Amino acid sequence: MNALLERIDFSPYMSKLSALTVHIAAELKSELEERARRARFTVDELVEQMIRAALFRSSAEYHDPSSERAKEFRMIEAGLAEIHRGETVSWEDVEKSLDQLLGAAGSEDLPSKR
Repeated sequence: MNALLERIDFSPYMSKLSALTVHIAAELKSELEERARRARFTVDELVEQMIRAALFRSSAEYHDPSSERAKEFRMIEAGLAEIHRGETVSWEDVEKSLDQLLGAAGSEDLPSKR
């Protein structure tokens, strides 16, 4: 399945913005700009999201096995890792598999993304 990256808000937005200046290598800045472009974010949005994710990973809530928020976060991380490893399945492959399993007549009842 092809996933479209969407903004993930881990907590409500701050009512007041504050600036933070970080000095990084030019190569890292270029990589951040490229990732932001591919995800259709600004660099500021991407970096903010990365910081929020890092802070959440080091929180007690992340390590609480009963936390629904932590479970959702881990599922999202696992899905993104699969995408980066190229382990996703195209919609066409899913339809072909369903056609083989159910037969062409049985899969006509299924919704189509075409």
